[in-house]
Amino acid sequence: MKWKTIKVRFEDPICYIQFSRPEAKNAINEILIQECIQVLNICEARSSIVIFEGSPEVFCFGADLQEVDVNRSSEKSYRPDVLYDLWLNIATGPFVTISHVRGSTNAGGMGFVAACDIVLADKSAVFI
Repeated sequence: MKWKTIKVRFEDPICYIQFSRPEAKNAINEILIQECIQVLNICEARSSIVIFEGSPEVFCFGADLQEVDVNRSSEKSYRPDVLYDLWLNIATGPFVTISHVRGSTNAGGMGFVAACDIVLADKSAVFI
């Protein structure tokens, strides 16, 4: 599949999900949430380990507030419950989840970190 906001690599039984929105510091938007949900659905049958990664500079910088503002003025509004359900799936799914944190992590990015079973952070990791 072709993903817009993430890069996905399967090395069975491991799935690597890398946030890939460098222009937005890997901020969370509706597409990223939906793509992560789709990949985790695949992982339920295929993977026993799921690793979340960002770039070396930024793991995930929280919600994309520019998109939230845009969506408030449209019929499609931002739904935080969908993000919370994603984090719940990360925390309780039938796989071990790992956050590989490098660089900055902020706000909603901490949600991904907190939902994972294991957190690996190198010296460049900064939790804001």
